[in-house]
Amino acid sequence: MITSSLPYSPATTNVDALPGGLRTLLQDRPVYYGLLGRCYAAAIQARTARVKHKKKSLRIYQDLAHALTVQNIQDKRELKLAGLVVSHYVDAALTVGRGAETTDQLLELAHQERDDRIADVSENHPNHYTLSPTNAAWIDEVTDDMRAVGSKGMQAYLVNALVRHFLANLSNERARGAF
Repeated sequence: MITSSLPYSPATTNVDALPGGLRTLLQDRPVYYGLLGRCYAAAIQARTARVKHKKKSLRIYQDLAHALTVQNIQDKRELKLAGLVVSHYVDAALTVGRGAETTDQLLELAHQERDDRIADVSENHPNHYTLSPTNAAWIDEVTDDMRAVGSKGMQAYLVNALVRHFLANLSNERARGAF
């Protein structure tokens, strides 16, 4: 089972670089909500600057995809961010994963997710998520690194583990009343 802590989780999130209204909205938010805000702002800025974010086909389990949708609806209403979409959560989760120091850390996480899902009968379906160019390139690189060490097919498990971790931390921040 994925826990809410990873050895490479972000300790802080700098919201100072966000646009004024969003910075004000998120300045007192905890780490993971700050990270979500940064991904949201980057996507909005990319749209207006005509910088292309990348659409990637990623396999996310149905139960996790549903949890993402529910979290997105709840946050969109509470934060009053009409443009907040599920892709921002996936992008933020991958940003956390980029903090890993080695491919071995990521492989361990992917293997743990696979082992937790062994008896799971739910399916995962490919969905297209819009990712920052940095995260799109990173997931391709990590996938190649995993294949190079003989762990083919682990990308979906890694993505699911990172998304599950990210959602667990959002939930923990809410439970602590930090939201």
